[in-house]
Amino acid sequence: MTFTERYVAARRASTPVIGVNTADPVATMEKLGAAEKQHLDEPPILAWDCVRGLMPVNEPGKAALITIGAKPEATVNPMLAMQAALKLERRSVVYFQNLEFFLGEPQPVQMLCNLRDPFKINSRAIVLLGAQLSGAIPQVVRRDMTLLDEPLPTVEELETIVLSLMESAQLPPPEKGDVVKATDALCGLAAFPAEQAAAMCMTKKGLLLPELWEHKRTILNAIPGLKVYRPQAGSKLAGLRNISKYVSGILTGPKAPRVVCLLDEGEKSFASGAEAGVQDGGVGKDALQVFLTQMEDNEYPGIIEVGVPGSGKSWLPKVMADLHNMILITLDMGAMRGGIVGESEARIRTAFQVVNAISLGKALFFMTVNRLAGLPPELRRRFTLGTFFFDVADEEELAAAWPIYKAKYNLSPKAKTPNDKGWTIAEVRNCCMTAEMLGCSPVDAASYIVPVSMSAHDAIDTMRREADGRFISASYDGKYVYQDIGASSSGRRAMQLM
Repeated sequence: MTFTERYVAARRASTPVIGVNTADPVATMEKLGAAEKQHLDEPPILAWDCVRGLMPVNEPGKAALITIGAKPEATVNPMLAMQAALKLERRSVVYFQNLEFFLGEPQPVQMLCNLRDPFKINSRAIVLLGAQLSGAIPQVVRRDMTLLDEPLPTVEELETIVLSLMESAQLPPPEKGDVVKATDALCGLAAFPAEQAAAMCMTKKGLLLPELWEHKRTILNAIPGLKVYRPQAGSKLAGLRNISKYVSGILTGPKAPRVVCLLDEGEKSFASGAEAGVQDGGVGKDALQVFLTQMEDNEYPGIIEVGVPGSGKSWLPKVMADLHNMILITLDMGAMRGGIVGESEARIRTAFQVVNAISLGKALFFMTVNRLAGLPPELRRRFTLGTFFFDVADEEELAAAWPIYKAKYNLSPKAKTPNDKGWTIAEVRNCCMTAEMLGCSPVDAASYIVPVSMSAHDAIDTMRREADGRFISASYDGKYVYQDIGASSSGRRAMQLM
């Protein structure tokens, strides 16, 4: 069922309180009002906000407001507005905008509870419209209401917005390809921000697409925990042959995704089971459930990347997205977490709304972890495309990395490289960056680099043993095979006791 079909079904079932998570309450009211007119014989419709009070939306609503003797200025208080709504005739509906800001007080909450039975018996409805409903509605109200999520505008709706703006600007009808590019740049935005961004980027020659993308990036980056990655010109990947070949096949295959999503440090984002409940009173556990449901409902595939810090786990999805001209969205679960029950879930739903809209339901998820120990097994099962182990770089990977980073940090391509056994690609980068800053050679800069394979040898060795035969190698074909890279030699004598 579509969003409007679910709404109409709730109204036909005489649902007394309906909540709608929406980024644009005004546009949603228009959409729901049209559905009422088409499917429910246009009952009296009123709207409320905390500045204007109760207002009529249609002619039956205007007549109803006169009948109950309620003046807009006298119903600014939400309690008085709901008391006036009790006098409305059967089938009436009242849209309350942003009522969630008042639901921290007991009186409005109790009034909503009091409306339930009187409204149920004659098909009246209170419809709550807001962007933060999930996190604000108390459980005593939530259990008796129907909560709906309005999806962001479809491609067709965005196309209508673009064409309408161009007509208003008296521009000639655009080529179909230009409209497709414009709607693609607007996917993920609510109706009004999309219209605003398109209007600001409209010129006599048409839409300025690069500026439109930048507007979208700015708007989406304001969503807690969501960032649209800015492509890096000339992105290159050194090594990681096996996983890069695998991901390239996915990104160019018959079911190629439109968007790549990256969730960094998954073991920190989602503490397992009981631990999450102890840490934050169950907020993290509820957020995990929303994440799992969204992954399952949208059938999003995913890859888990586990291994040594600095081995390219986060860099790989970014480079692959750049190389294949795809959008990459990073999700920060820590930034989405809120202290109020329901707030974290609402933020995750908002993030997935954006992903769903931009990807048109075709997204590929990556999750990086340093250790799998704290990761809930049910979360691991959602990442259906395999778990890859990232080790320190081998000789071939290191040989490929040095020219890339020498060029990036303006070093001579002939500059001698240090002994790099057991290094990660990140340490090659750090060495070249240090050499540029100090104006020295990579060999001299290496004296300031302590490879993680030495500084955290025991932890990494444990990680490798856990991965042996259990995960796929990111560097070579097949399963990962344990090899002890070894710490630096201490000069100790090798002994065997009898």
